[in-house]
Amino acid sequence: MRILYLNGHPIWLYGLPWGFRQLGHQVKIAKIVQSNLLLPIMKSFKPDLLITVGWVYEYMKPQKRALIKKIAHDFGCLHAYWATEDITWFEKWSLPMVKAVQPDVVFTINAACIPFYRNLGIPAFHLEFAYNPSYEGEVSPQDDGSQYTADLALVANSYNIWQRPDRFRYKSVEMLVRPLVEKNYNLLIGGKGWEAAPWAQKASTNVHYLGPVPFRDTFRVYQSAKIILNLQNQGEHITQITSRTFEIMGCGGFQLTARTPAVERLFTHQQQLVMSGSPEETLELVDYYLAHEKERQEIAANGQTEVLKKHTYDQRAAYLFSCLKSLKLKKK
Repeated sequence: MRILYLNGHPIWLYGLPWGFRQLGHQVKIAKIVQSNLLLPIMKSFKPDLLITVGWVYEYMKPQKRALIKKIAHDFGCLHAYWATEDITWFEKWSLPMVKAVQPDVVFTINAACIPFYRNLGIPAFHLEFAYNPSYEGEVSPQDDGSQYTADLALVANSYNIWQRPDRFRYKSVEMLVRPLVEKNYNLLIGGKGWEAAPWAQKASTNVHYLGPVPFRDTFRVYQSAKIILNLQNQGEHITQITSRTFEIMGCGGFQLTARTPAVERLFTHQQQLVMSGSPEETLELVDYYLAHEKERQEIAANGQTEVLKKHTYDQRAAYLFSCLKSLKLKKK
């Protein structure tokens, strides 16, 4: 098939487009939603499938969403929307997007949202994040990641989460990050806004704030630090798991994440990763695995094997096409 991928954000470019190409499909990326740019692409490329993903600046204005709906209709191509901001931003972002562009099918990272889309008369399926094994090839081999060497590392934006104690992400920070900062562990923190955390002033010189980390560099962090901390956003849901969960393990990192039903559904504690449910457990796990390198390496290797076997973007792309086939959707 010829697939037009209408999202130019680096995070999404390394995912499904790679998976589609691995399956032999032609993929063209369009980063800007403007008629003078999209119309020539539609006429020359003649896509069979249009993919929109998440919520980016190019989707914000009503006229841009109207244009997306119009080109899919006028050129008779299928339109699939992947709702990567569910469930947290379902009402603010995903639902307005779907109502405006009226895709033929919706894929969501949170299965709890499926009934809401189907109630709109739109077929919906659960499509999780995954890992792209070619990520590492995007990093210069001369970059050995030595600048990211540390006992522990976290890569995530803060989003001022300490102002939202009702969110599970706040609980993740309280379980995984705060106790380590306050007890002066050797910790790298990459991402925006962490210096403003209420507990940041309690940190010693063992805690280093990197600021924003380019997406490609995150994989060097995962491979260089001994233990990678990973926040989860939804503790109560059994189907939503962050993209970093797959990425950390996929490139061979040892992961310590928050214990949630979604993580436990896919992975086993102390086999492919380790999970914590409290600040005290976090400290116990960190102390143990810093002192037991062989066990740490074995778990990291198991995690990588599991992700490469079951959770790569070519497998997600194949699943997407199986869903389309089950609906027997055809070009308009």
